[in-house]
Amino acid sequence: MDKDVNALKATPPSIDCGLTVQVVLDALPFFALLVDAQHTILQANAAFEKNFGVTPASLAGKYCPNAIHGLDHPFPGCPLEEACSSGCSKERVLFDAEHGIWMKSSVYPTTTSTPEGHRIFVHLSEDVTELQGAKEELVRNANIQTALNDLLRLAVTNTPMDDLLQQVLERIVTLPWLAVERKGAIFLVEEESKTLFMRAQTSLHQALLTACHEVPFGRCMCGRAAATRTVQFADSVDERHDVRYDGIKPHGHYCVPLLKDDHVLGVLNVYLVPGHVRNAHEEAFLRAAAEVLVGLVEKQRAHETLAETLARLRKTLGGIIDLMASVVESRDPYTAGHQRRVSDLARSIATEMGLARDVVEGIRTAGLVHDLGKIAIPAEILSKPGRLTALEYQMVQTHVSVAYELLKPIQFPWPIANAVAQQHERLDGSGYPAHVAGDAIGVPGRVLAVADVVESMASHRPYRPSLGTDRALEEIQRGRGTQYDPNAVDACLRLFREKAYSLLGSFNEPSVV
Repeated sequence: MDKDVNALKATPPSIDCGLTVQVVLDALPFFALLVDAQHTILQANAAFEKNFGVTPASLAGKYCPNAIHGLDHPFPGCPLEEACSSGCSKERVLFDAEHGIWMKSSVYPTTTSTPEGHRIFVHLSEDVTELQGAKEELVRNANIQTALNDLLRLAVTNTPMDDLLQQVLERIVTLPWLAVERKGAIFLVEEESKTLFMRAQTSLHQALLTACHEVPFGRCMCGRAAATRTVQFADSVDERHDVRYDGIKPHGHYCVPLLKDDHVLGVLNVYLVPGHVRNAHEEAFLRAAAEVLVGLVEKQRAHETLAETLARLRKTLGGIIDLMASVVESRDPYTAGHQRRVSDLARSIATEMGLARDVVEGIRTAGLVHDLGKIAIPAEILSKPGRLTALEYQMVQTHVSVAYELLKPIQFPWPIANAVAQQHERLDGSGYPAHVAGDAIGVPGRVLAVADVVESMASHRPYRPSLGTDRALEEIQRGRGTQYDPNAVDACLRLFREKAYSLLGSFNEPSVV
């Protein structure tokens, strides 16, 4: 048995090699040729007859570029020409305009030559139209997603509306894969006016900037897009273009409405070269971009409305705080202006310390109401010209706790109640009312403590004349790091000694929250 197997292995099959090559070529599902280095077709497979009605025998001996492409010479990028010239394998994906298909052509050199000495090449061509379409779709979807993500990233920036719209427009009209001109505009509707207002534009003619500054619904291409809530397309300046001017150049448009629940927010307008063919993929992207624009506009308008509301609330809050300060001063005329001067000095110290703007504002506000609790102290004690008794002094000290209880229920944007409660605390725990120390005292309370001490010592009181600014500064310098926050002390000293800060200069400054 083993001898028979070895005998079979040693004896090659007796077959017709030429016939075998043809059988192999005919078995391939795509187009196959054997071509020599002179571009002469030696053999072709049955796919040619099946698809084009051309028999393989009729192609044999013909010049390949002429037989396949109707040319008398190789075309630019011909993979056969490149393979013959280089002697290496070549592949190309080419569009066959005659048949409207994409073909992948691959040419591979063999080690065999014709009797005339011309090298033989295997030339394979495959219809890859479906594959090419899928590839293009993937690339197109990736491009669209990248562009939309870029537009969405703008939503998280704190950019004014018009600047935001300008950035969106410029990104859209400069996309390298979108066949639009670098020219267009974005319109928004304001307050149910049925009128489009141009809020962003790029490269528009001056005549259009004037004529299209306001566009009523139904007028011209953009107005029609708003009125009909549909995309308006034009490949030329047609009868829908109500706005024209001398020297207007041929062009087309996509005018895409910005819709929110069938409510028109505006219109996106991009320019096209004349004769541009309407493209479903382009239009789908522009619709998606319009949806992103709607989101950006809605967010921006909500932000602006919120900002306006907060501004009104801050103004109201400022009025209430000023009223609180006035109530205290009306009961204690000898300390009239004390809260405002402490507030301004505390604000200046906090600014000099480099604290955040919002923290500075909170400290300034706390200063305006830091003595609010004095409304619970009898006026005769507040204005007593002599020294206070121990009992009277204890009563005065309760103003801190009273102020805390009055301010605690109010939802300020800052920790006002805590700052006021800690204005008389000291780093070493020697203050009042809770005798807290060190890090338990917040930065606002530390700054208020320094400002209150300086203002109180430098100002006249019923029980004593002013001790002067120099004595006040000596006091906080003496207690630097033990009683008073060193950063607040250093900032206060710089204000008075290097920057000519004056308590008197801050007396009449307006209060703005």
